[in-house]
Amino acid sequence: MPSGAAASTVYSRSLAASLLSCAFLCLTTSAGWDYPVFTFRGLWAAARFESSCQAKLDCHLAYLARAAKTPPHGLLLVERRVLPRIAELTAEELCSSALPLCPLLVFSQGALESSAAPVHADFANSLLGGGAFSSGNVQEEILFSVCPELCVGMLLAEEMQAREAIVLRGAGRFSSTSGYGRSLQFEGDFDDRALADERGVLRRCIVALDALAYRPRDAGQQFREKALLRELHKALAAFRSGEASSPSVATGNWGCGAFGGHVPLKAMLQWLAASLANCESLEYYTFGDPAAEGLQESAALLSACTVGQLGAGVISYCRLVCEQGLDAVPTLWTWLGRR
Repeated sequence: MPSGAAASTVYSRSLAASLLSCAFLCLTTSAGWDYPVFTFRGLWAAARFESSCQAKLDCHLAYLARAAKTPPHGLLLVERRVLPRIAELTAEELCSSALPLCPLLVFSQGALESSAAPVHADFANSLLGGGAFSSGNVQEEILFSVCPELCVGMLLAEEMQAREAIVLRGAGRFSSTSGYGRSLQFEGDFDDRALADERGVLRRCIVALDALAYRPRDAGQQFREKALLRELHKALAAFRSGEASSPSVATGNWGCGAFGGHVPLKAMLQWLAASLANCESLEYYTFGDPAAEGLQESAALLSACTVGQLGAGVISYCRLVCEQGLDAVPTLWTWLGRR
């Protein structure tokens, strides 16, 4: 599925098991320089020195052993979503939107993967899977380890562009893990009880959206209007189903951590995007991050606002940050509460 055009493909879960077996034995490679690497060669090498990589290998071994014993049935779907140009907004159009904000449900504890929301966000690399087959050990790589069938999307999907997202449906979960980053550990098999639809597709939908990455000295660039709109349109491409309404989405601190994103800003942009997509709700898991402590209060305070009102507040705040610097202005939560 090349970049630049909406497309989808369907393949069987048994084919996925065969492809992943070949990748595990390093009999495969990537589809091209702008596609993810589809071989375990890098992961095998990294596992010699990093215990988190051994944990990822253990997840894949558990999957392959179960697939060999009981071949999985059903279908997997991979879709490239491209936001139509007509759906893009200027800053002025965003600030004038009369659409209501969708419900924002904030969870300070619990894991995103435990959510019952029909759509879960994958905090992705522009090359799907990120370091799943090398030394990566954060959200996307862990997700692709406990649900190995997602990895077949790496063979199919060219690098995502600014207005694109990748949707993966029907992958089963096979392993449990604990820890995060270098503390990641394999904790054994997972009993996946996800139900399938009439086509045999498990009711698990993962939507991959890549954020802009910032080094500490460049972090202020994310408050510029061009960067704001890029992230808004990226999240809108991910959350927008193409129907009159979109299902609830479970997400969290997308583009933060290693990517250097500002937690309050990314949270508000995702709320705006979910509201523009007419999502039933947005479930936000903060993972206990202190930077997200004001989100619960802001969700209650701003719930009656429109997209335009929240958008105007976010844009005015970002302009102030660009003029004075982040350390010289109040927090985004405080700024929005004053308006």
